[in-house]
Amino acid sequence: MATSRLDDVINALLSLLRAETGYRAPSTEGTGVPVFDGPEVAGDRFTEPQLIIVGDSPAGGAATFEQVGVTMAATTRPRDETGTVYVSAIANDGNTPAEARASALALVATVETLVRTNPDLGLGSGSGFRWVGSPTSVDLTQTAHPNGFTAQLDFSLTYMARL
Repeated sequence: MATSRLDDVINALLSLLRAETGYRAPSTEGTGVPVFDGPEVAGDRFTEPQLIIVGDSPAGGAATFEQVGVTMAATTRPRDETGTVYVSAIANDGNTPAEARASALALVATVETLVRTNPDLGLGSGSGFRWVGSPTSVDLTQTAHPNGFTAQLDFSLTYMARL
């Protein structure tokens, strides 16, 4: 019996995003947008023109990366899990704040399109996975740096599974 589907959800999001044209794993050479599994190496947040972090802390610090709630039962009957995965879309490629925001919003749009067209993230309903929702709780942080502007959009994806 599974304890949680959280790891499955994170791995499925990473796989879907990295398979998308123009995106890649950080360890893969290329010009695509790197998609990190959890907090990135400190310098990558500012050296990459764009990046996505699945499992990033909403505060950018060492806080809890995901939240999972399970309705416990004293029997062997199935129980429901509702979880939240935090994601950050970062664009360091703006000559103006508006350009950086537009670039970060395009990254969020990619994630939203993937979860709308794959609500089960490819896990299949037989696995107990129910759905993942569109991005919510979008928070914007903008900063200026010597090479231009950065926009970071932190958002959450909520899912439901039967365990």
